Amino acid sequence: MANIQKDVIVVGGGMIGVACTFGFKDMKVLIEIIRSALRQ
Repeated sequence: MANIQKDVIVVGGGMIGVACTFGFKDMKVLIEIIRSALRQ
């Protein structure tokens, strides 16, 4: 479980980094994608 959680944090951090590069509008979309992924 700890390893999976760590991977989610790493992927989430990478998504945030990409979002900062592309802009804050896209960041909101990415956050929604991450939330939907975590639900499944």
